[in-house]
This record gives sequence, structure tokens and C-alpha cells, in this order.
Amino acid sequence: MFIELFMTYRKFSASSRKMFYVLMGIETLLLIISLIFFNTKWWQLLGMLVIMLEGILIFLCYHYKVYTKFFYRARK
Repeated sequence: MFIELFMTYRKFSASSRKMFYVLMGIETLLLIISLIFFNTKWWQLLGMLVIMLEGILIFLCYHYKVYTKFFYRARK
């Protein structure tokens, strides 16, 4: 219950967004480095892309939840 309330009322700060963009930049850089310097197979590339997309989707879902309060249940 505490976690739900915390997630609902917590403001999505600018520092959290900056950290997300920094981490996405690092992941992209590591992906490019692995393509250049290592013999990367297509299934390894696909796995790396899926992990990156998963992180982006989690960020977008959390962003949507915080700003719209779509998942908020009314208390009696």
C-alpha cells in the first residue's frame, strides 16, 4: 500500500529524466561499440535492442502513470 501511494504521489523529477537519458545514451554507446569491435550475431543484437526497448517502455509507463494518475484508485 505504501509503495502504491508513493508511486502515485511522487513527482517525476528532472533529475530522474536526466538519469534516464544518460543511461539510454550509455546503452546506445555500448551497443555501437559491440557492433564495431566484436563479432556480434543477429540474435545478440536483437536481444540488446529488446532490453533497450524494455527500459524505454518502463520509463514511458511510469511517466504516464505519474502525470495522468490513470491507475489511481479513489479511497473511501
